[in-house]
Amino acid sequence: MPDVRLLVACRQVIVDTFSNAASAVGILDSLTLASVPTVLPSLMVLAVLEKRDGDEETLPANIKVRLDGAILQSSTGSVNFAGQRMARIVANLGNLVLPAHGELRFSLETPREESLGEYVVAIEPPVPNLFEPHSENKGATSN
Repeated sequence: MPDVRLLVACRQVIVDTFSNAASAVGILDSLTLASVPTVLPSLMVLAVLEKRDGDEETLPANIKVRLDGAILQSSTGSVNFAGQRMARIVANLGNLVLPAHGELRFSLETPREESLGEYVVAIEPPVPNLFEPHSENKGATSN
């Protein structure tokens, strides 16, 4: 099986037309959501895989999104190395519904559910404000 060199969830992936370089914009490491359920309208996964000696040129693969173990979304596709040592996957998972706070896992898997790699994002409620808003009393003003 190939090695996963990069697997990241982000808001947007931009691929430069001239250099073919991919840029992940708005990388998600955690999300603070005031209320759930909520929808993430812009969500992408960027993965880079490296082919090992003896690996096939094409590998069926699935990207699965789980929240605390429950599958929220599954996207089926394949990785095509096309004679190269490295291959890239860009998956658009927009409009993902998050029903609760918890641990959001993005995994790249074979059809037999063997994990190639995974990326975890914490979905957290806001931290309560421990102090009341305060305005200073400047006292009376005189003319």
